[in-house]
Amino acid sequence: MTRAGCPPDRVVAFSRWLVRWYYRVREPRFERLLMFLVYLLTLVMGASAIHMPPNSIEGSVGTTLAYTWASLLVVCGGFGAYGVLPGLWWAERVAVKAGGTGAAIYAAVLVHLHGDVSNNLIPTFCAVSIAALVFVGRAYKIRGVNYEPRPEKE
Repeated sequence: MTRAGCPPDRVVAFSRWLVRWYYRVREPRFERLLMFLVYLLTLVMGASAIHMPPNSIEGSVGTTLAYTWASLLVVCGGFGAYGVLPGLWWAERVAVKAGGTGAAIYAAVLVHLHGDVSNNLIPTFCAVSIAALVFVGRAYKIRGVNYEPRPEKE
């Protein structure tokens, strides 16, 4: 038994499974894993916003647009997480369009609210803009084809 109380053979089996899973991810692996985390966080953000929309957005633009914004984030996170690791660019293309639209809605609300509230919303606006630029960069990288080009087998 290891100090954690887990038998060593399970630790070795899990380590081997993790390495096999890692090598199934298409190159560049580090970039894809980072984007996978971005998509997962977007999915969590959207699900959280559907469960309980932020008062700033719901009060400013109404319940319908708040749920639309949150649904776009869920679509972005779901399709992106599904498509990024195996290289299904058609799914990522849906994700970046939904994520970009959701970020644009949120940025527009922040600009609208900035004049109405006493809080400084510029840092939040900058953070949303950075997130939008991540999606724009990914959209630029995957433009053109539906699936990642695979090297031909010899």
